[in-house]
Amino acid sequence: MFYSTIYCPECRRENVVYDPFTFLSVPVKICFFSQVTLTDYLKSFIQQDNLDENNKWYCENCKQKVRATKTMGIERCSKFLIIHFKRFEYDGVEPRKIVTNVQYPDELDLSDFCKNDRGKLKLISVIFHLGNASSGHYTCASREEGTDKWFYYNDSLVNPIDQAKAHSEDAYILIYQKI
Repeated sequence: MFYSTIYCPECRRENVVYDPFTFLSVPVKICFFSQVTLTDYLKSFIQQDNLDENNKWYCENCKQKVRATKTMGIERCSKFLIIHFKRFEYDGVEPRKIVTNVQYPDELDLSDFCKNDRGKLKLISVIFHLGNASSGHYTCASREEGTDKWFYYNDSLVNPIDQAKAHSEDAYILIYQKI
């Protein structure tokens, strides 16, 4: 469950909103020369956001629009967490795929992001998008339940793979399960 806290500096009141979730869409930035990690994206997700002159927030207590600060986080994790990498964008002329290689762990520790939860999850499946923004093909690598054996699914073909093969710059959707 997500939480969003908006703090009004005028009346010093906090407004907290809870929102159940099972998936998280992560915008992928174009990055050619440095390594980007899933944790980097999660850290940017929870950074404090200042609601300034161009984006004032209406405080129900003050009955006016005010500059405020907004923070987001995870209250507690659900049994499964689906992370979707937003790899496609449209520049007004044509669609394109962002091929930034995002590093993601086999075991994801969300303790620093979770308010009331241990937040440990293990990677159980990765869906890959092969191709470009105009056409492509989806394949999948999944961990066999109860084991550490991984399999690669490509249409009707199923092959055993090493766990390392579940990591690719073509990752589009990650599925984690709470430990």
